[in-house]
Amino acid sequence: MPSFYALDVERARTGRIPDFREVERRAFRQAEARLAWPAPLDPDHAIDDVEHDLAVLRELFAPERDKDEVAGRARYLFRLNPGLRRALAARWARWKRAWSRHDGLCEIDDATKEMLAAHRLDARPYSPSALQSFAVCPYKFLLSSVHRLRPREEVEPPLEHLDPLTRGRLFHEVQADLVRTLERRAELPVTPARVPAAEAVVDEVLDRVAADYAEQLAPAIERVWRDEIEALRGDLKGWVRHVANEDGEWMPMHAELGFGLPPGDGRDPESAPEPVRVDGRWLLRGVVDLIEARARPTARGELRVTDHKTGRNRTREGMVVGGGETLQPVLYGLAVEGTLGRPVHESRLSFCTAAGRYEQRVVTLDDGARRAGTEVLEIVDRAVEAGTLLPAPRQGACRWCDFQVVCGRWEEQRTAGKHRPSPGPRRGGGEAGAAASLLADLTRLRELP
Repeated sequence: MPSFYALDVERARTGRIPDFREVERRAFRQAEARLAWPAPLDPDHAIDDVEHDLAVLRELFAPERDKDEVAGRARYLFRLNPGLRRALAARWARWKRAWSRHDGLCEIDDATKEMLAAHRLDARPYSPSALQSFAVCPYKFLLSSVHRLRPREEVEPPLEHLDPLTRGRLFHEVQADLVRTLERRAELPVTPARVPAAEAVVDEVLDRVAADYAEQLAPAIERVWRDEIEALRGDLKGWVRHVANEDGEWMPMHAELGFGLPPGDGRDPESAPEPVRVDGRWLLRGVVDLIEARARPTARGELRVTDHKTGRNRTREGMVVGGGETLQPVLYGLAVEGTLGRPVHESRLSFCTAAGRYEQRVVTLDDGARRAGTEVLEIVDRAVEAGTLLPAPRQGACRWCDFQVVCGRWEEQRTAGKHRPSPGPRRGGGEAGAAASLLADLTRLRELP
């Protein structure tokens, strides 16, 4: 767009205001700048440093120029801006086929190794959700769980629709309060005969919790908020009816049982502030949505662990750890055994809304499932110990990653061209050997059922 100042200059010079299209054409003939390369042909016609440097580079990049003639002609940019030199050198190193320290955490020194020792899985507790991010991308695990980086908090506009996180938090709070209320009234387990009474308690609890949330969130449109709450009400009552279909086989014991976390509102009274040590070594923390015992007690006193999900069911039939990305069933089961001292027979994901079609993914906590859970923990700990946490995202993972602003848009394409481990024994040391070990472990992890 032509400058109004330029039009004023022309009026002062010629006594008339020229047509702005004419000024645009004259400016183009003079500078020959284009949107694709916003700089004049002649560097002496540049109006600032950026235009000057771009004009110089366009001349050097011309296909007819001899390479030997132009070599080193842009070196002055490195002297003027040391940051440019570092940025270009780092980009060149990152796009090489060999893995190196420029890609992420790789081949660490003694000081870094000492720092990472405090982040090993037997030194500090992790939640299953945090550990799941390793299978998605080891570098994401480093940024979120070791460095503990978080997306910058933005000022939220007035609430118009419930976002998935807020909706899930509200849903879980109502579920836990519902279980405790029914327990106080001696109306557990929920059977077909008790469904009307349980649905009445759903109304009572949801109205109270929704009122608290409305006061905190100040929804912008009251009608939209009411519609969202009514949709939740329908999902909760649908979940109650599906629970009743089990005909009282399982009796709820604990709702929102925490371990390794400070006391908080809504937690089960028997929650433990200390983390749980699994398999005599690994430290875990978290909150289990629901723990049940058989209504007809058995000699072993087996338990069932449930993690409620309010979204769609994207898991595969027969999953155990879901390629390292669905760890709650196995790890929560092992953690409950360590917390309560009773065996867990099965652990499950319960998709408790219409969006999830009230489906379940049940994992029997047999020897195979326990081995799979332990293997996941060993693989993650081995990567932390070796200090090899590289950007190796699972296909499609970067699209929704909070850390895309850190890595850039092309991380999947960039790392796809890196050397991959070949089958057979791993040889060699140094950065290449460490990277090969990580990628071999990661491939194994992603193949677990």
